[in-house]
Amino acid sequence: MVRNVIHAFNQHGLACLTQQSNRRKPLHTLLDDTSLVTLRNLLHQSPRAFGKPASLWILELVAQVSFQQGLTPYLVSAETIR
Repeated sequence: MVRNVIHAFNQHGLACLTQQSNRRKPLHTLLDDTSLVTLRNLLHQSPRAFGKPASLWILELVAQVSFQQGLTPYLVSAETIR
């Protein structure tokens, strides 16, 4: 945290001490509403239905299957799926 303040001071000087907006920045989502519904339906099936050896979903497995099913344009990280 202190490093962030020092970095901000080096970039902006004393202006870094003024109150900044606390408003959340908008998230840029990779999946549209239709893809989200399809993903939700996919998660109600067994991973074995998609040729996976597991019986429970984990985030990495969801990322792999969502890419294979064309829901994502590239293989995403587990954090993106979260």
